[in-house]
Amino acid sequence: MVVTTPATAQALEHALRDACVAAFGDSRLRIDGLRRLSGGASRQTWSFDVVAGDGARTACILRRDPPGARRRAVGMTDEAALLRLARGAGVPAPEVLMNGDGAGSLGTPFMVMRRIEGETIPRRILREESLKHGRELLTAQCAQALARIHVISVGDLPTLSHSHPLVEYRTILVPIAAGYPSDEAMDVACRLAAERRATIVAMTVIEVPLELPLDAYLPAAVTSANEQLDEARAIGESYGVNVITRLVRARNAGRAVVDEAARRHAEIIVMGGPRRIRLQAGRRAIFGDTVDFVLKHAPCRVMVAAGRAAA
Repeated sequence: MVVTTPATAQALEHALRDACVAAFGDSRLRIDGLRRLSGGASRQTWSFDVVAGDGARTACILRRDPPGARRRAVGMTDEAALLRLARGAGVPAPEVLMNGDGAGSLGTPFMVMRRIEGETIPRRILREESLKHGRELLTAQCAQALARIHVISVGDLPTLSHSHPLVEYRTILVPIAAGYPSDEAMDVACRLAAERRATIVAMTVIEVPLELPLDAYLPAAVTSANEQLDEARAIGESYGVNVITRLVRARNAGRAVVDEAARRHAEIIVMGGPRRIRLQAGRRAIFGDTVDFVLKHAPCRVMVAAGRAAA
């Protein structure tokens, strides 16, 4: 069978209408306001409205592979299934209305999602005064979304295998610190590790003041650190997960965490993050200094398991 691909906006509109009629079962619907959006180096993005026979209007976004595009490791059908799974887990993901593998009228793999008005340009998000309130909430909201993504069971993934690079974690680094929700971080990390047969490295950093040598005698700090690591090991044992403990002396805890992640080639860092908003030179720190440093400098993914007070 030869599949042709719509070459013009008018042809695409006709093909899109045929696909929508087949998906929604409304032979009287029409496509209104079809226009291509800027951006999207590897896929085309179009905005349009579906106007039903009774006049009801649904704002939509079409994403499709361009004609002749190479096959992807994660195709549009897989992506649509993953978005539905994420949305079902409470992740603020797009609502997928329909998708296809390219065998229909559109000619290439595609996905139609419900359109939500908003701002996506980073420069505007970071600078415009009208978005100031949104900036104050963004970091915590991103952390919550990432936490929900990472607790999705691998067994629920529709097509990806356990060895796929998108879901493979071999080493998970969990910094443990007093005053941080480290138990929550360990719980999240253990669920990830149990599903992926990964190893957890639980580390505690003793920050040594500059006026003291790194090997200074600090019995109280060492005792407290070992107690925290023992508790982390116990949490791991309750999940049947292998936990390696590590006690590090350093001048800066954030730098020590980043260096440990690089040394062990960790795929992800899971940290507890108490919310601590403060004003300093016109900037806001959503979490503590250590978490903020790791978020900026980590050589791998970082998940912040925010405590209830941080949400």
